[in-house]
Amino acid sequence: MPGQLKANIPATVAFRVRGETNSRILLGEGNEAAAVLPPWPGRGIWQWDTQTQFQAPWLSPEQAELLLNAVRQPALVAGAGIVPPRPIRTEDGEVLTS
Repeated sequence: MPGQLKANIPATVAFRVRGETNSRILLGEGNEAAAVLPPWPGRGIWQWDTQTQFQAPWLSPEQAELLLNAVRQPALVAGAGIVPPRPIRTEDGEVLTS
């Protein structure tokens, strides 16, 4: 990100990065916190006036599809005319049903 743009954004969100250098680029000199975050999906650092670790919600693609299908299904029953959900398939091609 260009320095002028970065200077005008007051907050930073950083998820786990590959190394200390990448963490220092995101969070500032001497700050390796993003490189040592636990390897949990959705774990991150919110930096504004202070720095705080947080856990963002994380769903697998399959879980997200199931939730979206659950929301879409009542609208289909009510005749809302939306596009029906596409089937969820596993890596071996099996169709999952909700």
